Amino acid sequence: MERRQQSRIDDTELQEFFRNIEDAFYRKFQREMPGEARRYLQLAEQVVRSSEQELRSESSREGLRS
Repeated sequence: MERRQQSRIDDTELQEFFRNIEDAFYRKFQREMPGEARRYLQLAEQVVRSSEQELRSESSREGLRS
């Protein structure tokens, strides 16, 4: 249970993480990330958010059982 609590990610931190990836791409290649790559990055962000929400709801259900 404690391990799951440590794995929780704040939404703001998550958003900042993915924006930093876009910024790093721009700094490295001096151009915007291609549209398809940006879509995959957004998809990855959605998957992480969804997984995080599942973890939160699962841990609250376990908390209710205790």
